[in-house]
Parts: sequence; C-alpha cells; structure tokens
Amino acid sequence: MIRIPKVYYDDHILCEQEAPPIIKETKNHYYISSEKVMGSNGMTTLDDLYTRAYCYSNPDGFDSCFLGLCRSAKHTVEAIDKHKNK
Repeated sequence: MIRIPKVYYDDHILCEQEAPPIIKETKNHYYISSEKVMGSNGMTTLDDLYTRAYCYSNPDGFDSCFLGLCRSAKHTVEAIDKHKNK
C-alpha cells in the first residue's frame, strides 16, 4: 500500500485517468494498491498516476489557484518514489 494525498488522486480520476485501486481511506489520504495493474494505455495504473503527478508537481506555469493541486502532486510523487526505493 502507498499513502497519498486525496487532492491529486481525485483530480486524476476527475480527468478520466486510470489509477490504482483505493484500499483504505482517511480524511486526507488514500492508501492505494502498489500491485501492477495494467491500464488501457499500456502503462500500469501506478506508472500513469506517477507520470501525470510528476508533470503537475512543479507549480511553475500554473495559475496560483492550482498551487494546492501542485503540492498534492508533489507529495504523490514523493510517496511513490519512497515506495519504489524500499
């Protein structure tokens, strides 16, 4: 399981992207599956979530109203990196 912020995950789903299944939920976080689940685009759902989060993780070029989303994306990338480096 990987603990990630809800904000970025919810945006990812809202944009009709595939994502790893949620195993557990708290007020501010989801615990998502780290198992390899292939998406329809040929990538694993975790890799798809990571790749898109990485693009959003740098707030340069985004309007300030997206700062929270960018921070959440950054924390998502960090959580996945931490899990991969175990």
